[in-house]
Amino acid sequence: MKKVLTLITVIICLCLLGCTKTEISAEKAQSIAEAVLTDGEKATILNYSEPEIERIVVEKNHYIDGLIGKTVWKVTYTTTLDPFLGPITFYIDVYSGDILWRDLRM
Repeated sequence: MKKVLTLITVIICLCLLGCTKTEISAEKAQSIAEAVLTDGEKATILNYSEPEIERIVVEKNHYIDGLIGKTVWKVTYTTTLDPFLGPITFYIDVYSGDILWRDLRM
């Protein structure tokens, strides 16, 4: 009986460990964002090695309702064209590392 209880406890622990989500780091989010920047964009970025990175829960998005409530890494690059186009900003899923949205630059 003791062996059965031990086995059940081990199985439950393994199931719980398998269900936990691992978050990607801020550094990983930065490297994901860097990978999709064009050479033209990189040439205008002022804070390429140290973008502003913050972990946020999306409260509103005027373009995609599916992002509301998601926890994301918001990676923002300041550029020489900010007065005209705005910064380059990515929203990256903290669990999958997928780029969920990129702010439109006007």
